[in-house]
Amino acid sequence: MSDGTIDAVSIPVPARDPAPGKRWLLIGVLGLMAGTAPLSIDMYIPGLPEMALGFGVGDVAVQLTLTAFLIGLGAGQLLIGPLSDSRGRRTLLLAGTVGYIACSLICAWAPSVEVLVAARFLQGLLGAAGVVLSRAVLADRFSTQEVPRYFSYIAMVSGIAPVLAPLLGGVVVGHAGWRAVFGVLAGIGAVLLVGILVFVPESLPSERRTPGGIHRSFTAMGRLAVRPSFVRYLAVGAFAACALFSFISGATFVFQEIYGLSPTGYGLMFGTSCVGMVAAGLVFGALTRRFTVEHLLRAGVLVAFGGTLLLLVAWLCRVDGLAVAWVSFAVFMIGMGTVTPAVVTSVQREGADTAGAASALFGGTQFGVAALATPIIGLLGSGVGALAGVCAAAMALSALTLLTGRR
Repeated sequence: MSDGTIDAVSIPVPARDPAPGKRWLLIGVLGLMAGTAPLSIDMYIPGLPEMALGFGVGDVAVQLTLTAFLIGLGAGQLLIGPLSDSRGRRTLLLAGTVGYIACSLICAWAPSVEVLVAARFLQGLLGAAGVVLSRAVLADRFSTQEVPRYFSYIAMVSGIAPVLAPLLGGVVVGHAGWRAVFGVLAGIGAVLLVGILVFVPESLPSERRTPGGIHRSFTAMGRLAVRPSFVRYLAVGAFAACALFSFISGATFVFQEIYGLSPTGYGLMFGTSCVGMVAAGLVFGALTRRFTVEHLLRAGVLVAFGGTLLLLVAWLCRVDGLAVAWVSFAVFMIGMGTVTPAVVTSVQREGADTAGAASALFGGTQFGVAALATPIIGLLGSGVGALAGVCAAAMALSALTLLTGRR
């Protein structure tokens, strides 16, 4: 697979497209579903230093709250995705959203960092339903030709989350403390629950479900895991996610403790950098009419790699500072704005015969690798060199897999 064409994959006929007005409401809710992960990560990131002081623990201990969430998010997708291929999407989506709300409230009242870590794991496990099923529902509802464009719109809607989340999180942390952030997340979950009830019908009718129950669904996921074209895009996305979440987990300490930004200032930096990611997602949607997804993915990976390399070279040359780090982060996020919808489109295309399993493998691998990567930054000292080195290495592997992994 080298030109974005479909190779040896049987594409099922999608469910009837919703009417134009309802279509955009559906896209908006699916975007919010996909946005629960960045909201749950980025909103509380400005409060990590305060959290460490409040619990009397080090940076590594509070970064485990992010690691636990990512592990739960990855495991939840691996379970919920294939399960939805045999049981349907809507019931699992509603149950997961209710669980996410409950776990958010537990996080807000956590008396110790250990309880918070456990609650964050469960929050990720149950909140995974919205993330994994947003991709599966989209693949169910729209034709193959429309999917890349709509994936870019979902990426744009969910991309607004990391723009607003750190800004909102910084304000909430600055005025009410980090615990209030999880109360806000519970409220967002309640809004999402209403949106699902009203605008997201069951997208996988019984005649299109995988026969044989959950075992058959996991068997389908196993077949995808040995499909070379699928694994190629899976690896590209996993390494890019490793860089993204390493940047997120380490940047709050670099920008606040090394460069002296306040939580609100960090939120402003993060939010403005993410504007580039949203803009890149919009451009991706427009360019899919003229260029293959494969070519756009290559461009995005190289831009993101360039951002991490800029920070690493500046640190090695001892010319790093707030301006350089800010520009590096912005360039990296612009690249990720193309990488994310391109990888999701490619993965779902290669696994279109079992959309839930494909979405689960992508999300589980992506967040599983990210969960392993985030503690590394803390263990290496949460400095500029560690942050730049880990992120540049991950993006180099992503680029190498993409450029040399063609059949």
